[in-house]
This record gives sequence, C-alpha cells and structure tokens, in this order.
Amino acid sequence: MKLLRTRGYNSEVIATKLGVDRVFIYGLVHLIERGEESLVEHVEAGRLPISVAIEIARGDDHAVSLALSEAYQSGQLRGAKLTTVRKLVAARTKQQSSKHDGGDNKRQISPRTLVRAYEQTVQEQQAIATKATKAQDRILLLCSVFRQLLQDQNFVEILRAEHLSEMPEKLSQRLG
Repeated sequence: MKLLRTRGYNSEVIATKLGVDRVFIYGLVHLIERGEESLVEHVEAGRLPISVAIEIARGDDHAVSLALSEAYQSGQLRGAKLTTVRKLVAARTKQQSSKHDGGDNKRQISPRTLVRAYEQTVQEQQAIATKATKAQDRILLLCSVFRQLLQDQNFVEILRAEHLSEMPEKLSQRLG
C-alpha cells in the first residue's frame, strides 16, 4: 500500500488495485500521513480494526489512556481486545515521545467511541465473511455446472467451432 502511495496513486486507485474497501484505504492513508506507522502495522496485521486505529490517532495520549481505563472499568473492553489496544497505545506513546511531536489537531475520545469503533469493525468483518461464503458457494456451483457442460461433446464442439476451446489456467486447475 505504501509503495503504491509513493508511486502517486490516489486512494481510489489503490483500493481498486488491492481489491480492498476504499474507506479502509482512506483510513490507512490518513494514518500514514500522520506518521502512525505502528498503528498501520497493527491494522495490516489484522490485530486492530482501522476504525479503532483512527480513533487512537485522533486523540492525545492522555485522552486515549483515560478512554481505555473507562472502557475497562465499564466492561466494554476486556481480554484480548483490551490487550491489543493497550499495547498499541504504549508503542504509539513511546514512538511519539521519541519524535517530540508538537500536537496536531487532537481530540478527546471516550471509551464508548473506542468500543463502538471496534464493534463496527467486527460487524463489517462478519458481513465480509458472509459475502465470502456466498461467493465460495457460487463458485462451487459454477464449477459443478461447468464440469457437466464439458462432459457434453456437443457443447465442447460448439466451443471449438467458436475458437473458445482454451480456458484460463486457474479455471482449468479448479475444474481438474
């Protein structure tokens, strides 16, 4: 993603090239432009939702720590979720203190905002998983139908007559 950005591609083109949602790419570009490499790494590794990373990047360190504390006390962030976010915030604080960043347009964040961002991302990922399952089912159905069609000699002769007897390697592998 970073390489495509340095080559001058905008977020829309990058999203198309990578086959990723453009909102996700906009979020990554926002984090990169703000120098939030550690947040980008965690998002790219799948350890942190992009929405939570953006919320962390927008707030100052004190606001993020306070929001995490309140989220824990209220039971909104527990276990692995809390550990992941806490490690990120600690790494981010360490990185920013070494840069001596003079405070951009930071805003206050609440624990509810962090949890809402996390839950929204989980819902989006579940929707993506559902779509992927449906797509996989459709592919299996199409492959089955295609196998049956290729067993019909009349169909195969029609394909040859129309000079359509060659098929992409990936499709051939899938059918074989």
